[in-house]
Amino acid sequence: MVKIDVLSSGSSGNAILIKTKKSLVLIDNGLSYKKFKELISMVNLEVGKINYLLITHEHDDHIKGVPLFLKNNPIPTFVSRNVAEYLKLKNGSIGLINFVEAEKSFDMGDFEFTPFALPHDASETFGYVIKSEGIKIGYAADLGTAGENTVSKLKGSNCLMVEFNHDLDMLKNSFYPEPIKLRIAGKLGHLSNEQGKKLLSKCLSPETQAIYLMHLSKETNTKEFALLSAFEMIFDRKIFVEATNHIYPSKPFIF
Repeated sequence: MVKIDVLSSGSSGNAILIKTKKSLVLIDNGLSYKKFKELISMVNLEVGKINYLLITHEHDDHIKGVPLFLKNNPIPTFVSRNVAEYLKLKNGSIGLINFVEAEKSFDMGDFEFTPFALPHDASETFGYVIKSEGIKIGYAADLGTAGENTVSKLKGSNCLMVEFNHDLDMLKNSFYPEPIKLRIAGKLGHLSNEQGKKLLSKCLSPETQAIYLMHLSKETNTKEFALLSAFEMIFDRKIFVEATNHIYPSKPFIF
């Protein structure tokens, strides 16, 4: 059994749980401790049952809740050296804080994680290939462009977790200042629905059973637009597709 719960995805805060019978891993925590406890209870899990924490990069919507979470729950944490320094997390490779590097796989309980670099405007941003019990999850949720390395890592995934951040027309017509628009749409920003669709077209395989559309913007996207783009690539295949929510659990998927 491998269960995926996206507690929250987007600029308001990110937190993802992946569970097997033996292990529970938290990917990022950009939520207040109170809100995190509220959301995890909604999916019938407990904060104290989390075995490991993985941090993808240092943007606030991914790490805001980490310091207080670790103060209350000192568990093994896997993080790049740059992000560890940013958060003032000590140790490294031993004890609670474990440094990770791109392309170097590591184990967390009965999971195997392989980080790979993503083009995003943080000091170091990782996507992940996650394997457990014969299931492969491909995660790439903050990136401005999807190159061949990203495609090669995500291919063959049973579950794809891919960014569908914005609708380009909505972004162009938004209230954002021009520099912000350029940042979001830039090579180190976020994937649009169209870019997410193209990435899916290259990564979908007979093994794909579930797709999560990640990091939708509240201001420059809608679930309807994101889902429409995704379904253009899926056609009549029977695949679970979920456009993730802000500060509210999305539908879980269980393998």
